[in-house]
Amino acid sequence: ELISEIGKEMNSEYVGAYVEGYEPIEGECIITSEQSGVKKGDKYLDTEIENLEEDGSQKFTTEKEGELKWRIWDYDGTTLRIILDRPTMQKLALKGSTGYNNGIKLFNEICEKCFSNNEKDVNVVNLKRSDIEKVSKYDYTKYKHESENAVEIIDNNSKDEELIHYGESKNYGTNFKSPIMWSSHDSVWNYEYNKDTKTGVGNPSCQEPWEKNYELEVGKEMGDTNNLTEFKQSYYFHNYNKMEFENEKYYDMIFARIGGDMSAARYWLANRYVCLFDDYCEFGLHCLLTDDTGKYVRGLVAYQSNDDSFVGYGALRPIVSINLETSGYKLIKNTDLESNAEYQLVKNNS
Repeated sequence: ELISEIGKEMNSEYVGAYVEGYEPIEGECIITSEQSGVKKGDKYLDTEIENLEEDGSQKFTTEKEGELKWRIWDYDGTTLRIILDRPTMQKLALKGSTGYNNGIKLFNEICEKCFSNNEKDVNVVNLKRSDIEKVSKYDYTKYKHESENAVEIIDNNSKDEELIHYGESKNYGTNFKSPIMWSSHDSVWNYEYNKDTKTGVGNPSCQEPWEKNYELEVGKEMGDTNNLTEFKQSYYFHNYNKMEFENEKYYDMIFARIGGDMSAARYWLANRYVCLFDDYCEFGLHCLLTDDTGKYVRGLVAYQSNDDSFVGYGALRPIVSINLETSGYKLIKNTDLESNAEYQLVKNNS
């Protein structure tokens, strides 16, 4: 049975279904110390960085991932997106302004080199924050936190003006630094919280440039800021529950982990962020964390405006986009009774 004329309204029928037939080629990706900011001897908190070589490089291969299973993320009748059914077993460490600047490019580069099949109109990137926001009912623009703790405030006795809101602007004065990616791109953003009207202004659904994969401007550079530099809050921390998703299968896919292994339960989302505090701000990348206390979208700080650097460490979550009209693939019901997959991808000439 060929599935070819399916509108977006039919998408929910396919969400979460397992699909066979997508086979990445064997590939590898080496991330250098100059790209990640990480060097030999660095740790994430007290955790040793598993695949760190003597020269500080980190090597990722398809082979180390073992058996790969894919689930349907969405399908609009033309473009099918499938996601690895769990985070990668290999994890990437990033540090400082270098990690902030290069992170998104490195996530996507690893996913492309290790999970692509090099077919026409088949693209692989890392999962983004906006992918989750599009399928959840949580309104992240309502996020707010205390000036010294970036955990979401839901019910509290604090006045709103004492809290830091999503989209809020703040100036810190002189002697602050920011990663060059933020000063060149991320500082230009069209959403802001107005404390007088207590409303957000602009388009909160537009995540560029926070998700932009800039190809040319990578490196470890930093820029000086001054008392005219305006920082905006683009960070949020939220503990999700199943009822916050229109389709509960998204909840199951997003918070999947490898056999209950807690160390593999944290993976990067392809988004930079800025988080404001009273006397400084943090620059980092969002991640997703599953542990015994909850299921969170949160962040891992890479760099602070007072010139402190930190190591972030997490797995990846590759998502494959396939144009079924031009790639030569078709999606069919799986008739193999011994298979647990509901659907199968086949080439038109097979």
